[in-house]
Amino acid sequence: MKKQAVHDEEDEYWGYFLNRYSDPDDIDAIITTIDGIVNEGFHPPESASDIYLESIHIEYTNTALLFQTKDDVLIREVPFEEVREILLLWKSFIMTPLSPSSPTHKNTFQMLVTTYFEDHNRKRISIPEEASLYHYKVYEENGTILKREEYDEHKLLTVFYYLQDHETEQEAIETIGKDYAGIEGFAVVKTEKLNGYTKEVNRFYTADGIYDEFCITTLFDQNNCMIYEREESYFKGVHDIETRKYYIEDAKEVFEFVYKNSGELLLMKGFEPPFVAENNGSITVSEMELFFPDFLSQHPYYKNAEMIP
Repeated sequence: MKKQAVHDEEDEYWGYFLNRYSDPDDIDAIITTIDGIVNEGFHPPESASDIYLESIHIEYTNTALLFQTKDDVLIREVPFEEVREILLLWKSFIMTPLSPSSPTHKNTFQMLVTTYFEDHNRKRISIPEEASLYHYKVYEENGTILKREEYDEHKLLTVFYYLQDHETEQEAIETIGKDYAGIEGFAVVKTEKLNGYTKEVNRFYTADGIYDEFCITTLFDQNNCMIYEREESYFKGVHDIETRKYYIEDAKEVFEFVYKNSGELLLMKGFEPPFVAENNGSITVSEMELFFPDFLSQHPYYKNAEMIP
């Protein structure tokens, strides 16, 4: 019996990588290499060799490890900070005494939390250059999202913290305050499954944990595409509501529908003709009937501001 690392099938590369290093000195050597690259600010080719395992190829960059297939297809880019943290956890695990009498899982190192990057449309980013410019870093545990960190050119803008069943909103606020000291603001997100759709209610807070009188409610379809968005704000006793719906045609062109506070359709927006910049890329309801005569009859969901199709 020996200690081993396992992982979800999708991210099995971690299991391959960690099982290669069962000697604490070997782990320390990798951490030293990473620290050297971080301190220098770049990766001198002579300072670290690529790692070739049976199923994967691992390459150092200036900021991360690239996990690739044998054919050099990128599996995942993992920032050095995250690699270092995982290696230290792995080192601590393998240095604890082996327990032959314990259940198998006691001698198994399983990383429950995984991370990956998404763009603003919630599509995974695999190209390092794109991820470095603008992205969301997503933390997930057993298929459940824990939080999303929003970045712009490596600067953390805000955190979307997903409230779990065992947590209260106040507990979530306190957790964010401890983990993200100095952040300008954040959102606590409550999720709900509705007829195959996912509803998210985002309540925004100041850095001090005070509710900012601003809330965004969204609805995502089965393809994780946002089809509904409602912004609510309160200012000097005035409750302002902005509701929009989205329709994606042929997985590329996005149409936006804007509604009055009463729920009636007000405008339709797009990027290609007949939408023109002079009109802020929008057309009126009467113009919709001219340019898209059958749209509302074929897609009645967009007639009004009701959330659920």
